[in-house]
Amino acid sequence: MGESCPWKEGAITVSFVEDLVKKEIINGPKPAGAKRHGRGIAQRFMPRDYRDLFEVIVLKLSGIKHRDAWVFQLWLRGREFPTKEVRRAIIAELHPIVEKAKKDIAPTLRWTEPFGKKYDRRVRANASADDLVDLLEVVAALMIRPEAVTEVTPDANKISATLASAANVPLQQVKGFVEELVAATKEGRSVDPSAADAFHEVMQRSRLGSVYSTIMPALKAQSDEIVKSLTGAFDDGAGRSGLVDAVRGSSDDQLLRTREIYRMTRSRHLEPCLQQNKEACPQAILPLFEVVSAMTAAQRSLIRFNPKLSAQVFATYLRDLVVSESGAH
Repeated sequence: MGESCPWKEGAITVSFVEDLVKKEIINGPKPAGAKRHGRGIAQRFMPRDYRDLFEVIVLKLSGIKHRDAWVFQLWLRGREFPTKEVRRAIIAELHPIVEKAKKDIAPTLRWTEPFGKKYDRRVRANASADDLVDLLEVVAALMIRPEAVTEVTPDANKISATLASAANVPLQQVKGFVEELVAATKEGRSVDPSAADAFHEVMQRSRLGSVYSTIMPALKAQSDEIVKSLTGAFDDGAGRSGLVDAVRGSSDDQLLRTREIYRMTRSRHLEPCLQQNKEACPQAILPLFEVVSAMTAAQRSLIRFNPKLSAQVFATYLRDLVVSESGAH
């Protein structure tokens, strides 16, 4: 082993493993063979326990060294813990993410500067030319400081250019709608229906027409749920986080179903399902499956390479489920 080997450096020791067993993060060894009592009983870990131990070791060596993260990650991979303990672990993992978002982007607590001004200083100023910061500013405001939506300052010209390039249509054909959308957002009113209809017509005739025509009915039908799932996700303006509330208020069944959704996304189990549907779907909506496949691949990459964001991704899935099912009743 090389000089940087974690075993040689003492990062993983017998006492560390014993401590994991004592704190019930992993299961301890069990008697092996027919003899179950008396002296000289052989004991060994079960295969599942070795997998759990290896997962904790990987997390520790990647810099994740606290119990809540280990419990949450092992639970995501199928190890069972009391539901109360799982909820507590998820909330503990969400807390620093929520606080960082509030500190870095939204003027909360004692900050009084307008949202748009702070977004300019903390986000837009550090973005590259290709970043979608203007498109995402409204989403950021909804998630972190909903009452500040009227204070956003997205660049309508940049948003128009991004949409026009993606749809391969003249800039002027989308600019009017985008300017109306930005104005309506800042004024807290609905978008002019005539401007929206003109934009829909342009998009349906664009190279994104098949995808746009397919997803727009669903987006329109679920627009209220989408806004609800975004609003106050990190901070509702009164010190509450929608993500944390979803973890606390969801049923045990919703928690377990979200785990299955998360595990399908993290693994490659979802891809065969997408591929099967892709092969059977009409040619006109094939681009939609390409978009969904790309999104799931991006999420899988994100949570594989940055486990610290797993709680945010999981809680977002959970909140979407809670919001959609509460709206159905």
